[in-house]
Amino acid sequence: MHLLANSIRRHPVAAFLVLAYVSAGSWWIPLAVAGAVVRPGVGWPTHMIGLCGPALAAVAVTAIVDGRAGLRDLAGRMTKWRIGWSGVVMLAVPVGLLGLGWAGWHAPLFFLVAKFQGFSAGTLAGFVLGIAAGALVLSSVYDRTGSSIFAVACWHAAYNLSSASTATQGVIAALSTTAVMVWAAWLLLAAYRRRTPKALRPSMK
Repeated sequence: MHLLANSIRRHPVAAFLVLAYVSAGSWWIPLAVAGAVVRPGVGWPTHMIGLCGPALAAVAVTAIVDGRAGLRDLAGRMTKWRIGWSGVVMLAVPVGLLGLGWAGWHAPLFFLVAKFQGFSAGTLAGFVLGIAAGALVLSSVYDRTGSSIFAVACWHAAYNLSSASTATQGVIAALSTTAVMVWAAWLLLAAYRRRTPKALRPSMK
């Protein structure tokens, strides 16, 4: 256990990803192997328990890396709601790069959730692109709200409601997802302009 704890302290991000995958997969994969399919409006089987995987992984890694002080800090950021006007604006429009990790974490759902099973190749590509864009925007929300996990969770929930719920299928979901992609592109452009010397930027003439 001592060697494992030291390994987690040396590689906290990798440890978080592994624990998030394992904790979610331990619920999703047995259901998928058994042929279970999650359908709208049906209470069982459910994939919801597996969605707690990243939260459990965050708590476990924080406890090992930073101890009680880290857990107190994590709990404080999970309940931080005073986030300033810029944070409020971001949350009102629910339209750092761990996109591949996030996409991979969702992979078991393609064997479990009926909606995911119906994805075409084009829809799948859009899904992966949307996840990468969402990762950028979530990182920005976290940064602009003073490291508020509460704000990030609210944004994620609002985005899911506007893009992935039964009530918003079709035009609303498409508009919400497109808005997030545009937002992510703007963030990348802004970061490029901040870090690239003016003389080296391509001319727009």
